[in-house]
Amino acid sequence: MENTSPTHLIVAAAAGRVGLERLARTAKIGDRCLLVGNHRDAEFLRSEGCLARIERLSCAVPRWYLRVRLRRSNQQSPLFAWDEAAADLAPKAEQVNMLEAAPCTVQTRTAQERSAKRRALGVRDDEQLIGLLCSNPERADVFNAASILSFPLANGKRVRLLVHPAMSRLAHTTRHFTRMEAQRMFVQSDIIERPWECAPLLDAAMLDEDGASTGGRAAAGGRLHPLAIWKSLEPSAPSALPALWTLAHAVPTLVHESIALPDAWSDRVYRFGGDRMHAVRALEAALEKRDCCVAVERA
Repeated sequence: MENTSPTHLIVAAAAGRVGLERLARTAKIGDRCLLVGNHRDAEFLRSEGCLARIERLSCAVPRWYLRVRLRRSNQQSPLFAWDEAAADLAPKAEQVNMLEAAPCTVQTRTAQERSAKRRALGVRDDEQLIGLLCSNPERADVFNAASILSFPLANGKRVRLLVHPAMSRLAHTTRHFTRMEAQRMFVQSDIIERPWECAPLLDAAMLDEDGASTGGRAAAGGRLHPLAIWKSLEPSAPSALPALWTLAHAVPTLVHESIALPDAWSDRVYRFGGDRMHAVRALEAALEKRDCCVAVERA
């Protein structure tokens, strides 16, 4: 009997936590999920309520082996590729456009809960928290975002930057800005990988271009490792999915001009590019908008 239940192919390092979360909410009972990743990625899929049968493929194997295994194991059921890396492994698969719809669920927090969560991260009530969004933390270059944030800091603004501990050049950036007496700039937590959790805690968010575009080899995110055969060796535009979550929470969001967004969201974001001062003005406008929204909420 022909199997008509779809098979979902996803590469965890390319899709990130946001892509895995979207897959977990989409896959149905009877579906099959081929996950190229590690045990932690499979556990995350299950924790997000994935109903599909999960089969994990190791990412530390040659690309040709993955392609052969996919051809042999999936000859009848429809195959969907959930990211560009998955589409490269299965060229005949139908590629899923994860940007077609906004996040389905938006969890709001009370002011007391929001304040408690922020204090747990070490953020005071009088500080503004900007989240540096990412699909793959290793590909996000924190130095450029910190450089933008240094301007409002120099003007006396109490701003903090929420970053993932695995972001590229984080140690170098921390040392650099410590010399500039900006020791309290960084807040490190892996919650930034899960924007549906951290969005209510943010005053603004930023999604920058691929780190290798700005940081070169130092920000290649493991793509030059000998075992990373299936990974891209060239800079690529990050997924816009994390920004959709913050936008759904009405968080003012800066998105680099190289990252494609659905037209429905284009009038809600602040675009920035290589002009750092333009990015600074966009960030200041976003924080001013957030201040106005907070004032209205408290009135």
